[in-house]
Amino acid sequence: MYFLIFILGTCFGSFFNLFFTRREIKEDFIFKASYCLNCNKKLKFWNMIPIYSYIKLKGRCAYCKTKLPLDLLIFEITYGLIFLVSFFFYGLSVNFIIRAMEISILFLVSYCDFKTTYIYCMDIIFLIILQILYIILNQGELLQSLKFALIISFIFLIIIILTRQMGLGDMQLAFVSGLFANSYMDLLKIFTLSFVSGAIFAIFLIIFYKKGLKAQMPFGPFIAIAILFQLLM
Repeated sequence: MYFLIFILGTCFGSFFNLFFTRREIKEDFIFKASYCLNCNKKLKFWNMIPIYSYIKLKGRCAYCKTKLPLDLLIFEITYGLIFLVSFFFYGLSVNFIIRAMEISILFLVSYCDFKTTYIYCMDIIFLIILQILYIILNQGELLQSLKFALIISFIFLIIIILTRQMGLGDMQLAFVSGLFANSYMDLLKIFTLSFVSGAIFAIFLIIFYKKGLKAQMPFGPFIAIAILFQLLM
């Protein structure tokens, strides 16, 4: 069963990678067939088997032999692990589906923010809907969660106004993070972990890549890390 869940996750990873790529170039990601971005050849089914095809083709297009982005393999493996971990914690249930999709979207948001420094409102809306659905199905305190979401997003808004170092997308993702908190302590942990992980990454960039203190750095991935820790701890 775990193997099947992993395979399912890799299929979602392949789709989410396609979704990210097509959304950035404003192409249809549902009805338009997959093709090589270099030679425009339509891909066969056996060229798109998650992980296996990438390894078999040695990371190159089956037609023009152009090197494929490593991101594709990373997406497929990561989403396989996301589904595997979600299944381990929640079993075959509605909660498993919701959590797997939430973490999947969080990874997409993080990846998109890291690559483009942009967070899409639609991704945030999906996360809000999924988490509210999870709270309702598990008889949680929805009003309390909304209160936490408003508190932390207001704090982020103040930080944005004072520092000009983050965007409204970060505030929106912070709102989402508040929905995962069950107490003020949870809220504090999410807030602290997001900034601590961000600071560690910033120090890494300064030391190893000689980045300046004012270098632009996406903050969405660190909020996502804090949410993930809240889910797993």
